[in-house]
Amino acid sequence: MKTKTKFFLLWAVLIFAAALVFFLGMPEDNAGVSIGYKKHLGYIPFFVAMENGYYEAEGLEVRSVVFDSTNQMLGAVVSGHIDAAIGAANLQTVYSMEEQSPGSIKIFNTVDIAKGNLFTCVMVKEGSGIHGLEDLEDASIGTMPGSFPPLWIEATIAIAGLGLEDITVMQIAPNLQLPALESGQVDALVTVEPVCTFGLNKGIGRIIYEEPLANFAKTFGSSVISAEFAGMNPWAAKRIMSATDKAIDFIQTNPEESMLIMAKWTGYKPELITGMKPPVYSKSDDINVEDLENVAEILYHKGVLDRRIDSRAMVYR
Repeated sequence: MKTKTKFFLLWAVLIFAAALVFFLGMPEDNAGVSIGYKKHLGYIPFFVAMENGYYEAEGLEVRSVVFDSTNQMLGAVVSGHIDAAIGAANLQTVYSMEEQSPGSIKIFNTVDIAKGNLFTCVMVKEGSGIHGLEDLEDASIGTMPGSFPPLWIEATIAIAGLGLEDITVMQIAPNLQLPALESGQVDALVTVEPVCTFGLNKGIGRIIYEEPLANFAKTFGSSVISAEFAGMNPWAAKRIMSATDKAIDFIQTNPEESMLIMAKWTGYKPELITGMKPPVYSKSDDINVEDLENVAEILYHKGVLDRRIDSRAMVYR
Protein backbone atom coordinates (compact mmCIF):
# COMPACT_ATOMS: atom_id res chain seq x y z
CA MET A 1 0.00 0.00 0.00
CA LYS A 2 2.82 2.38 0.91
CA THR A 3 4.53 1.73 -2.43
CA LYS A 4 1.31 2.50 -4.34
CA THR A 5 0.79 5.65 -2.30
CA LYS A 6 4.31 6.87 -3.06
CA PHE A 7 3.78 6.04 -6.73
CA PHE A 8 0.55 8.04 -6.96
CA LEU A 9 2.07 10.94 -4.99
CA LEU A 10 5.01 11.01 -7.41
CA TRP A 11 2.70 11.11 -10.40
CA ALA A 12 0.61 13.84 -8.79
CA VAL A 13 3.72 15.96 -8.24
CA LEU A 14 4.88 15.44 -11.83
CA ILE A 15 1.47 16.31 -13.26
CA PHE A 16 1.27 19.43 -11.10
CA ALA A 17 4.77 20.52 -12.15
CA ALA A 18 3.95 19.99 -15.83
CA ALA A 19 0.74 21.97 -15.49
CA LEU A 20 2.56 24.76 -13.68
CA VAL A 21 5.19 25.03 -16.43
CA PHE A 22 2.47 24.99 -19.08
CA PHE A 23 0.36 27.73 -17.53
CA LEU A 24 3.31 29.92 -16.60
CA GLY A 25 4.45 29.72 -20.20
CA MET A 26 1.08 30.76 -21.56
CA PRO A 27 0.88 34.39 -22.70
CA GLU A 28 -1.49 36.83 -21.08
CA ASP A 29 -4.25 38.17 -23.30
CA ASN A 30 -3.41 41.54 -24.85
CA ALA A 31 -0.09 41.86 -23.07
CA GLY A 32 1.37 45.36 -23.16
CA VAL A 33 4.75 45.96 -24.81
CA SER A 34 6.52 49.20 -25.68
CA ILE A 35 8.32 49.49 -29.01
CA GLY A 36 10.51 52.31 -30.22
CA TYR A 37 10.94 53.55 -33.79
CA LYS A 38 12.08 56.51 -35.86
CA LYS A 39 10.16 58.26 -38.61
CA HIS A 40 12.42 56.83 -41.27
CA LEU A 41 12.21 54.42 -44.18
CA GLY A 42 14.36 51.89 -42.30
CA TYR A 43 11.60 51.27 -39.75
CA ILE A 44 9.07 50.07 -42.29
CA PRO A 45 8.66 46.60 -40.67
CA PHE A 46 7.23 48.28 -37.59
CA PHE A 47 4.91 50.49 -39.65
CA VAL A 48 3.59 47.52 -41.63
CA ALA A 49 3.14 45.35 -38.54
CA MET A 50 1.18 48.11 -36.82
CA GLU A 51 -0.90 49.00 -39.87
CA ASN A 52 -1.78 45.38 -40.63
CA GLY A 53 -2.51 44.45 -37.03
CA TYR A 54 0.20 41.79 -36.77
CA TYR A 55 1.12 42.61 -33.17
CA GLU A 56 -2.53 42.67 -32.13
CA ALA A 57 -3.05 39.29 -33.79
CA GLU A 58 -0.23 37.96 -31.61
CA GLY A 59 -2.03 39.13 -28.47
CA LEU A 60 0.13 42.21 -27.94
CA GLU A 61 -0.97 45.73 -27.09
CA VAL A 62 1.80 47.98 -28.42
CA ARG A 63 2.72 51.32 -26.96
CA SER A 64 4.68 52.97 -29.76
CA VAL A 65 7.37 55.49 -28.85
CA VAL A 66 8.96 57.69 -31.52
CA PHE A 67 12.58 58.86 -31.17
CA ASP A 68 14.66 61.43 -33.03
CA SER A 69 17.98 59.69 -32.51
CA THR A 70 19.17 56.08 -32.52
CA ASN A 71 21.26 56.70 -29.40
CA GLN A 72 18.23 57.81 -27.43
CA MET A 73 16.14 54.89 -28.71
CA LEU A 74 18.70 52.21 -27.88
CA GLY A 75 19.44 53.87 -24.56
CA ALA A 76 15.74 53.48 -23.77
CA VAL A 77 15.95 49.75 -24.59
CA VAL A 78 19.00 49.30 -22.35
CA SER A 79 17.42 51.23 -19.48
CA GLY A 80 14.13 49.33 -19.74
CA HIS A 81 12.01 52.33 -20.72
CA ILE A 82 10.99 50.45 -23.88
CA ASP A 83 11.10 46.73 -24.63
CA ALA A 84 12.27 46.73 -28.25
CA ALA A 85 13.17 48.85 -31.28
CA ILE A 86 11.96 47.58 -34.65
CA GLY A 87 13.66 48.48 -37.92
CA ALA A 88 17.12 49.74 -38.72
CA ALA A 89 19.13 50.78 -35.69
CA ASN A 90 22.63 51.14 -37.14
CA LEU A 91 25.06 48.48 -35.99
CA GLN A 92 27.70 50.94 -34.84
CA THR A 93 25.29 52.24 -32.20
CA VAL A 94 23.98 48.76 -31.39
CA TYR A 95 27.52 47.50 -30.75
CA SER A 96 28.48 50.63 -28.83
CA MET A 97 25.52 50.07 -26.51
CA GLU A 98 26.58 46.44 -26.07
CA GLU A 99 30.11 47.62 -25.29
CA GLN A 100 28.82 49.99 -22.61
CA SER A 101 26.20 47.59 -21.18
CA PRO A 102 27.25 44.01 -21.98
CA GLY A 103 24.42 41.53 -22.42
CA SER A 104 21.70 44.18 -22.35
CA ILE A 105 20.30 43.89 -25.89
CA LYS A 106 19.60 41.16 -28.43
CA ILE A 107 19.38 41.35 -32.23
CA PHE A 108 16.49 39.64 -34.05
CA ASN A 109 16.24 41.17 -37.55
CA THR A 110 18.82 42.77 -39.81
CA VAL A 111 18.82 45.27 -42.66
CA ASP A 112 20.98 43.95 -45.48
CA ILE A 113 22.87 45.84 -48.15
CA ALA A 114 23.21 44.64 -51.73
CA LYS A 115 23.94 46.14 -55.12
CA GLY A 116 20.77 46.96 -56.99
CA ASN A 117 18.95 48.11 -53.87
CA LEU A 118 19.24 51.87 -53.42
CA PHE A 119 19.52 52.41 -49.67
CA THR A 120 22.71 54.47 -49.89
CA CYS A 121 24.13 56.60 -52.68
CA VAL A 122 26.78 59.04 -53.83
CA MET A 123 24.95 62.13 -55.10
CA VAL A 124 26.18 65.28 -56.79
CA LYS A 125 24.33 68.45 -57.70
CA GLU A 126 22.38 68.37 -60.96
CA GLY A 127 24.66 69.89 -63.61
CA SER A 128 27.83 69.09 -61.67
CA GLY A 129 30.98 68.21 -63.57
CA ILE A 130 31.54 65.25 -61.25
CA HIS A 131 30.55 62.08 -63.07
CA GLY A 132 32.38 59.28 -61.30
CA LEU A 133 34.21 58.39 -58.11
CA GLU A 134 37.53 59.37 -59.68
CA ASP A 135 36.25 62.95 -59.97
CA LEU A 136 35.84 63.27 -56.19
CA GLU A 137 39.51 64.11 -55.63
CA ASP A 138 39.73 67.39 -53.62
CA ALA A 139 35.93 67.41 -53.28
CA SER A 140 34.00 68.29 -50.12
CA ILE A 141 31.65 65.45 -49.23
CA GLY A 142 28.68 65.70 -46.90
CA THR A 143 27.58 62.70 -44.89
CA MET A 144 25.80 61.72 -41.68
CA PRO A 145 27.28 62.53 -38.26
CA GLY A 146 29.20 59.76 -36.49
CA SER A 147 32.30 57.63 -36.96
CA PHE A 148 30.57 55.00 -39.13
CA PRO A 149 29.97 56.92 -42.44
CA PRO A 150 33.66 57.80 -43.06
CA LEU A 151 34.45 54.08 -42.99
CA TRP A 152 32.22 53.28 -45.95
CA ILE A 153 33.20 56.49 -47.73
CA GLU A 154 36.80 55.32 -47.45
CA ALA A 155 35.91 51.84 -48.75
CA THR A 156 34.07 53.35 -51.73
CA ILE A 157 36.55 55.98 -52.92
CA ALA A 158 39.32 53.38 -52.64
CA ILE A 159 37.78 51.87 -55.80
CA ALA A 160 39.00 54.97 -57.64
CA GLY A 161 42.39 54.93 -55.91
CA LEU A 162 41.49 57.71 -53.49
CA GLY A 163 41.83 57.94 -49.71
CA LEU A 164 40.25 60.10 -47.02
CA GLU A 165 43.25 62.43 -47.30
CA ASP A 166 42.13 63.26 -50.86
CA ILE A 167 38.71 64.61 -49.84
CA THR A 168 37.10 66.76 -47.15
CA VAL A 169 34.37 65.02 -45.16
CA MET A 170 31.68 67.24 -43.63
CA GLN A 171 29.19 65.72 -41.18
CA ILE A 172 25.74 67.18 -41.77
CA ALA A 173 22.34 66.31 -40.31
CA PRO A 174 20.22 64.45 -42.91
CA ASN A 175 17.60 67.22 -43.18
CA LEU A 176 20.32 69.74 -44.05
CA GLN A 177 22.19 67.64 -46.61
CA LEU A 178 20.21 68.53 -49.73
CA PRO A 179 20.27 72.28 -48.93
CA ALA A 180 24.05 71.96 -48.47
CA LEU A 181 24.37 70.26 -51.87
CA GLU A 182 22.07 72.73 -53.62
CA SER A 183 23.86 75.76 -52.17
CA GLY A 184 27.29 74.45 -53.10
CA GLN A 185 28.42 74.04 -49.49
CA VAL A 186 29.44 70.50 -50.48
CA ASP A 187 30.34 68.99 -53.84
CA ALA A 188 28.74 65.61 -53.15
CA LEU A 189 26.78 63.62 -50.63
CA VAL A 190 27.47 60.08 -49.50
CA THR A 191 24.19 59.44 -47.79
CA VAL A 192 21.23 57.18 -47.07
CA GLU A 193 17.59 57.16 -48.01
CA PRO A 194 15.35 59.09 -48.12
CA VAL A 195 17.90 61.76 -49.09
CA CYS A 196 18.87 59.91 -52.28
CA THR A 197 15.34 59.67 -53.70
CA PHE A 198 14.28 63.07 -52.36
CA GLY A 199 17.25 64.65 -54.13
CA LEU A 200 16.28 63.03 -57.42
CA ASN A 201 12.58 63.89 -57.19
CA LYS A 202 13.26 67.49 -56.18
CA GLY A 203 15.61 67.89 -59.14
CA ILE A 204 18.48 68.85 -56.84
CA GLY A 205 20.83 65.94 -57.29
CA ARG A 206 22.09 63.21 -59.58
CA ILE A 207 23.31 59.82 -58.39
CA ILE A 208 26.77 58.85 -59.65
CA TYR A 209 27.18 55.67 -57.58
CA GLU A 210 24.61 53.37 -56.00
CA GLU A 211 24.91 51.52 -52.71
CA PRO A 212 28.38 52.64 -51.55
CA LEU A 213 27.73 50.97 -48.19
CA ALA A 214 27.99 47.58 -49.94
CA ASN A 215 31.73 48.20 -50.28
CA PHE A 216 32.03 48.17 -46.49
CA ALA A 217 29.53 45.60 -45.24
CA LYS A 218 26.67 43.30 -46.18
CA THR A 219 24.46 44.35 -43.30
CA PHE A 220 23.81 47.76 -41.85
CA GLY A 221 21.27 47.79 -39.03
CA SER A 222 18.99 45.66 -36.92
CA SER A 223 15.94 45.34 -34.73
CA VAL A 224 16.77 44.85 -31.06
CA ILE A 225 15.00 43.70 -27.93
CA SER A 226 15.85 44.14 -24.28
CA ALA A 227 17.66 41.03 -23.04
CA GLU A 228 16.07 41.45 -19.62
CA PHE A 229 12.59 41.74 -21.12
CA ALA A 230 13.14 38.70 -23.35
CA GLY A 231 14.42 36.69 -20.41
CA MET A 232 11.42 37.52 -18.24
CA ASN A 233 8.83 37.38 -21.04
CA PRO A 234 10.07 34.88 -23.64
CA TRP A 235 6.60 34.29 -25.05
CA ALA A 236 6.11 38.03 -25.62
CA ALA A 237 9.55 38.34 -27.20
CA LYS A 238 8.77 35.49 -29.59
CA ARG A 239 5.47 37.10 -30.53
CA ILE A 240 7.16 40.43 -31.25
CA MET A 241 9.57 38.56 -33.51
CA SER A 242 6.79 36.61 -35.20
CA ALA A 243 4.77 39.74 -35.99
CA THR A 244 7.85 41.53 -37.32
CA ASP A 245 8.76 38.55 -39.51
CA LYS A 246 5.23 38.63 -40.96
CA ALA A 247 5.74 42.31 -41.75
CA ILE A 248 8.99 41.53 -43.58
CA ASP A 249 7.19 38.88 -45.65
CA PHE A 250 4.52 41.45 -46.51
CA ILE A 251 7.14 44.05 -47.52
CA GLN A 252 8.82 41.57 -49.86
CA THR A 253 5.57 40.61 -51.61
CA ASN A 254 3.83 44.02 -51.48
CA PRO A 255 6.55 46.67 -51.85
CA GLU A 256 4.34 49.41 -53.30
CA GLU A 257 1.65 49.07 -50.62
CA SER A 258 4.37 48.93 -47.97
CA MET A 259 5.83 52.20 -49.22
CA LEU A 260 2.45 53.90 -48.92
CA ILE A 261 2.18 52.66 -45.34
CA MET A 262 5.69 53.98 -44.70
CA ALA A 263 4.75 57.40 -46.11
CA LYS A 264 1.77 57.55 -43.78
CA TRP A 265 3.86 56.84 -40.70
CA THR A 266 6.83 59.03 -41.62
CA GLY A 267 4.97 61.96 -43.12
CA TYR A 268 6.97 61.72 -46.36
CA LYS A 269 5.16 63.39 -49.25
CA PRO A 270 3.92 60.75 -51.73
CA GLU A 271 5.39 62.62 -54.72
CA LEU A 272 8.84 62.51 -53.12
CA ILE A 273 8.97 58.74 -52.63
CA THR A 274 8.45 57.90 -56.32
CA GLY A 275 11.08 55.32 -57.22
CA MET A 276 12.00 54.63 -53.60
CA LYS A 277 12.36 50.97 -52.68
CA PRO A 278 11.96 49.30 -49.30
CA PRO A 279 15.18 48.04 -47.73
CA VAL A 280 16.03 44.33 -47.70
CA TYR A 281 15.54 42.63 -44.34
CA SER A 282 16.51 39.25 -42.93
CA LYS A 283 13.91 37.62 -40.72
CA SER A 284 14.77 36.26 -37.29
CA ASP A 285 15.56 32.78 -38.67
CA ASP A 286 17.56 34.07 -41.65
CA ILE A 287 20.14 36.32 -39.98
CA ASN A 288 23.65 35.88 -41.36
CA VAL A 289 25.72 35.92 -38.18
CA GLU A 290 28.99 36.03 -40.13
CA ASP A 291 27.95 39.36 -41.66
CA LEU A 292 27.28 40.74 -38.17
CA GLU A 293 30.64 39.46 -36.97
CA ASN A 294 32.43 41.07 -39.91
CA VAL A 295 30.97 44.48 -39.10
CA ALA A 296 31.93 44.14 -35.44
CA GLU A 297 35.48 43.14 -36.34
CA ILE A 298 35.93 46.06 -38.73
CA LEU A 299 34.62 48.53 -36.15
CA TYR A 300 37.02 47.08 -33.59
CA HIS A 301 40.06 47.21 -35.89
CA LYS A 302 39.19 50.75 -36.97
CA GLY A 303 39.07 51.87 -33.32
CA VAL A 304 35.34 52.64 -33.28
CA LEU A 305 34.93 49.91 -30.65
CA ASP A 306 37.38 49.50 -27.79
CA ARG A 307 36.83 45.77 -27.46
CA ARG A 308 35.62 42.88 -29.58
CA ILE A 309 31.87 42.23 -29.57
CA ASP A 310 30.51 38.69 -29.65
CA SER A 311 27.84 39.21 -32.32
CA ARG A 312 26.83 35.55 -32.26
CA ALA A 313 25.88 35.81 -28.59
CA MET A 314 23.81 38.91 -29.32
CA VAL A 315 21.43 37.16 -31.74
CA TYR A 316 18.17 36.23 -30.03
CA ARG A 317 16.85 32.81 -30.90
